[in-house]
Amino acid sequence: MSCATERNADGECAHETVAERALTGKWVIDEIRLALQKCYEVVEFCEVYEYAFTQYDPQTGQGGLFVEYIDTL
Repeated sequence: MSCATERNADGECAHETVAERALTGKWVIDEIRLALQKCYEVVEFCEVYEYAFTQYDPQTGQGGLFVEYIDTL
């Protein structure tokens, strides 16, 4: 278990190897970008999903994730 989960990153890390310090989990890409800005090192990616983003346009009634579903109701 890492210092981040053991002690909520309070104080110096006593782990000696990268494997001992590593966190494993699922994060959104914005969290990964912030971690990289703060000089964290990404050792391995297991999976990456990218979704097309559409924004609802109230003038045309087009776009958005659930527009077709909501319109049927």
